[in-house]
Amino acid sequence: FWMLRNSQPETPGAAVPAGPTTTAQPSPNTGRSVVILEEFGDYQCPPCGNIHPALTTIKKEYGDRIRFIFHHFPLRQMHANAQAAAEAAVAAGFQGKFWEMHNLLYENQSAWSESTDMQAVTTNFARSIGLDLNQFLADQRSARVASTIASDVEQGMRRGVDSTPTLFINGEKIPFENYGPASLREEIDRRLASK
Repeated sequence: FWMLRNSQPETPGAAVPAGPTTTAQPSPNTGRSVVILEEFGDYQCPPCGNIHPALTTIKKEYGDRIRFIFHHFPLRQMHANAQAAAEAAVAAGFQGKFWEMHNLLYENQSAWSESTDMQAVTTNFARSIGLDLNQFLADQRSARVASTIASDVEQGMRRGVDSTPTLFINGEKIPFENYGPASLREEIDRRLASK
């Protein structure tokens, strides 16, 4: 089910950031129990693409009882387009459209996965979601985008991530055999019930 990671981050051992990444899906403060579901993912990874619909459904079903955080973990040595896809998602996030780009990348994975011109692919996606293209293109190449992705990879390595997708619920790494929709619901429900 998982794609094994065979590349190392360029700066291993960095401290885990104190707060969530900028790719956290906001959840209102309703006073209700909230479960935090984190994914370390690679946009070109087929199992990540396969689990995306289930995670999307779960997010809708649980609404404000779940907070979803996506961490970038591109497997660059295995997936030639993974880094460019992550850069596009982060750059879109700078214009408030992270989730729109995130969804486009996963929902169209088979169309761009083997592309030899990722810039054209991501530019078309950026245009389709109404981004300022000049800003998007500049941001894609920026140190800020590179730093965001590197920070996620470093955090993943510190937390024992070595493949994608890797899921955590409330900070606890979930065994890959529990990645089916029914099993994930059980994991979430158990934690909601214990609060």
